[in-house]
Amino acid sequence: MLRYLGEIWRSRYLLYHLALYDLRQKYRGSFLGILWSILQPLGMALLLALVLSTVFGMEITEYVPYIFSGLIVWEFVSSSAVGGCQIFRFSQYYIRQCT
Repeated sequence: MLRYLGEIWRSRYLLYHLALYDLRQKYRGSFLGILWSILQPLGMALLLALVLSTVFGMEITEYVPYIFSGLIVWEFVSSSAVGGCQIFRFSQYYIRQCT
């Protein structure tokens, strides 16, 4: 385990540059850039809150924090799963340089 952590520590610059490259690629050409990561879950939370408040007749302020926090976690898990599957294909040239 310590050897594995040591390898990660030695590769920290590669990991940093891969993460930076991924963020740049993800938001290239986007008008809002990284702000889109905040606005998308916020918009979805507001839309869900409006729909659920009309369906269940509850106050929006009662459950908006729960919806927003759940959507933030869901977006993180979802983007991590999708991005984790694609990172090796998109970063194959960087990986080949280090091996």
